[in-house]
Amino acid sequence: MIESRSAILLPAPDPDPDPPPDPRQRCRSTMKLDVYAVALDFLVLANGVVERLPRGRSHIGDQLSRASLSIVLNIAEGAG
Repeated sequence: MIESRSAILLPAPDPDPDPPPDPRQRCRSTMKLDVYAVALDFLVLANGVVERLPRGRSHIGDQLSRASLSIVLNIAEGAG
């Protein structure tokens, strides 16, 4: 009969589904990368340089800030 047809079309639920990946685990693995640590050090160094730039050079500081942050973010994305 038609009653049993709907049961045939529906997939059976997975009795032991895999848990979704924990995003914190990905972050921990990224932090273990030596290159990530070096990139963070460079970001801090770049921010110190930006703070010491003379007036009128804000465009250079802005570019350096964005570039150093981009390095860190790209490493984290690539490791994920």
